[in-house]
Amino acid sequence: MSNPLEDGFVRDAVGVSKIIRKLLNRAGLVALRFTGDVSLEFQRTPTGDDETVPVSTVLTLRSQWWIGDRGDREQALQGTLPFKAAPEVTRQALRISGIVSLFGGGQEVLDAAVNDDGTLVISTLLGALIVSGREDDFEESWIIDIPTDVPYHDRWSVVCTSTGELFGRPLL
Repeated sequence: MSNPLEDGFVRDAVGVSKIIRKLLNRAGLVALRFTGDVSLEFQRTPTGDDETVPVSTVLTLRSQWWIGDRGDREQALQGTLPFKAAPEVTRQALRISGIVSLFGGGQEVLDAAVNDDGTLVISTLLGALIVSGREDDFEESWIIDIPTDVPYHDRWSVVCTSTGELFGRPLL
């Protein structure tokens, strides 16, 4: 990964939260991909206030993530399975079904923000998707990018490193 500071990135949680809100607020889930990582594609209706804000955004989850209270989720996963412990792939599939439930039926993102430790919280009326800002296996905990076929895709990006450091652009 290139040095984000050389690319004009903002590094604080408040600034990154502003970028994420611009990209995700009022957006709905239009695609979910599981290819080792989980990628969520969101789309929103343009508001007309800024035509350079992309309408499509892809969030790639590389660190631990959960919906709602983490303890409740772990208990629900154990209760759902017909045996005490499940292989990680099975657990991941059950967790992904939670994303479909959280964003299904046309639910839109009501708020999206990042904490000082890099934890990302995306809320709908039904609950919240929480993505840890710390990751041991990858360089990034989570990434927000714009698909390359979307205008102004090269101007927007948010990266949370494995240590919870934040880098986002554009500067707002």
